[in-house]
Amino acid sequence: MRGKGGYVSVYVHEQVIVEIGMKEILRTNDQVLLSYVEMVLKDTGLHPVVFDNHASVLDGSVMAIQRRLLVLDEEEEEASEMLLTIKQEYDADNA
Repeated sequence: MRGKGGYVSVYVHEQVIVEIGMKEILRTNDQVLLSYVEMVLKDTGLHPVVFDNHASVLDGSVMAIQRRLLVLDEEEEEASEMLLTIKQEYDADNA
């Protein structure tokens, strides 16, 4: 998933006050995995943000819309490395 991302714009009264570069590191329908990765990254001082949470709830049980986890551009490399370890542990625990 590396390389996907863009800018998140923060608006106040219809004016952009800041644009933050972010990269997608995870896209999944597995809410347990998503929550676990988000918690571990936050515990290490990174700043993950879950996108599409409300949209995926609206699709009901179809699970057509996956949730995405994004981190700041400058945190992408560290977060991606941690994600590999987290997923290996998660897969081993759920095998």
